[in-house]
Amino acid sequence: MVRANAGVRFLMCICFIASFWTMSGAQNELRTKLETCIIAYTDGEYQKAADSLNALIPQLSVPEDQIEAYKYLGFAYGMLNLIEQSKLTFKTALNKFGAMSIDTLEVPPNITIIFNQAKLEKKLEAISKEKQNKPIATTSVYKKNIVAPVLLLTGSLICAGGSGILLLYANDQNQKYKSVNSPDQTQLDKYYNNYQTSLIAGIACAAASAVMLPISIYLFSKKEAPSKNFSFGINGNGQWALSYAF
Repeated sequence: MVRANAGVRFLMCICFIASFWTMSGAQNELRTKLETCIIAYTDGEYQKAADSLNALIPQLSVPEDQIEAYKYLGFAYGMLNLIEQSKLTFKTALNKFGAMSIDTLEVPPNITIIFNQAKLEKKLEAISKEKQNKPIATTSVYKKNIVAPVLLLTGSLICAGGSGILLLYANDQNQKYKSVNSPDQTQLDKYYNNYQTSLIAGIACAAASAVMLPISIYLFSKKEAPSKNFSFGINGNGQWALSYAF
């Protein structure tokens, strides 16, 4: 039994080594094909390089090889003046490998421009997608009857101002009544009557103001269910939106 188990383990080791050797050989073969495509690009055979890289990319599994293949495929399309295909290749690579970059000193200026455009378009697409996924932010504006609270507040302020004027006048008439030394009783009675009338009127106005002011404040702060509701905000496309509901 022990010998049998040892034999099984030995066979498993052999299979593992063989499998590893096979995979290593396959990777080396794919790497050799990638280098051949790169040589075709550097030799100016851009169409041949593009066709070979398109067929090779699905077979690549090593990230470094994939990045290099996408780069040279984008380069080849750019040199063939296939701008959109070049940008699409770069954006596909950037979606898979966000940190991918190119050496701008080793490629022609037109390739650098196409790559930068691809990066910019990818960023804009990501921003647009984020805005579309963001829920609309709305603010409801309630229809509110403000006539009554405005009138009450205005009346309260008028009464308060009138009360102050009347009380000052009453104080003035009272001072004259007390300080004037006149044998004319009619004049003294006039001062006294003015004092009493102004005092009563001033107190009445102050009381009216004291009643109307808190009522107006309450009506201003009271929330009412809207009969019509307006909502506005920013929709998923980054535009202002307005809705109206009965």
